[in-house]
Amino acid sequence: MIYIILVLCGVAGACIILRSRYEVKHFKVKEYNFVTDKITEEIKIGFITDLHNCLYGKDNKSVIEAFEKHKCSFLIIGGDLLVGKRNIGDTNPYDYCGNSAALLNGLMGKMPVYYTFGNHETRVKNRRKENPLYDAYMGMIKNPDIEFLNNKTRIWKNDGNTLIITGLEIDEEAYDRRDNFKINNSLFGEGKEGYRILIAHSPEFFDEYAKENIDLVLCGHNHGGTVRLPFIGGVVSRDYKLFPKYSYGVYEKNHKKMLVTSGLGDHTIHFRLFNMPEAVIITLVPEKGLGKNKEIC
Repeated sequence: MIYIILVLCGVAGACIILRSRYEVKHFKVKEYNFVTDKITEEIKIGFITDLHNCLYGKDNKSVIEAFEKHKCSFLIIGGDLLVGKRNIGDTNPYDYCGNSAALLNGLMGKMPVYYTFGNHETRVKNRRKENPLYDAYMGMIKNPDIEFLNNKTRIWKNDGNTLIITGLEIDEEAYDRRDNFKINNSLFGEGKEGYRILIAHSPEFFDEYAKENIDLVLCGHNHGGTVRLPFIGGVVSRDYKLFPKYSYGVYEKNHKKMLVTSGLGDHTIHFRLFNMPEAVIITLVPEKGLGKNKEIC
């Protein structure tokens, strides 16, 4: 009996390892629809976070093709494209950001890109005097279609529709201590009419986001909880807290919605289980054009 139990445990362990290896090397396309009375025509938006310099096809061509296939009007990047080590020493910076820069450059001429930093970009930026990674990364990016929305707002208009897109770069200290979080309310004052999107890397501050004049928050950071279990959800956050409150999916508070993606990559410990990396397609659906078969979040 003990022998049988050991064999079964070994088989189960092997299956978990194989499944995890598959997940960290492949990604899915996840689609969400959000209905609003603030637009008159459907708008498709691409969204990714947490690539962490991972690679899907040469120069991340597979990711680019996913957004081209869905004819996205633009791409939102919610941070952590690179791996932001505190000290990379003599290691080639390409090992930490080369694949991410290739993705950004491969998007040139295909669609506008709105990029807000996550904790990894902010960390290396804050240490740029002693760490060459940030300047190396910025130097690799040649795509003029990228707009960095770090504590900035961009008003996007097309066919009579207006989107107000705000990027919030969260202070590095707030990732370690929640009470260090601060939000600049003046960021939300631009534009009187339109659908408002907030890009904020961490979902942990949804209570604060939901107090602002926004419609949809886009987040990542928790990598879907690393392992996802039925009826439980995400098991562990990226700061090693068990069962994070916001790990994956759509949440609502004060009539504001927050979408948390599982992200496109991993770093250091490359492990996922029942938690595929993903590229996200968001379709904003006008209320008057809502069809019976539309699945709305």
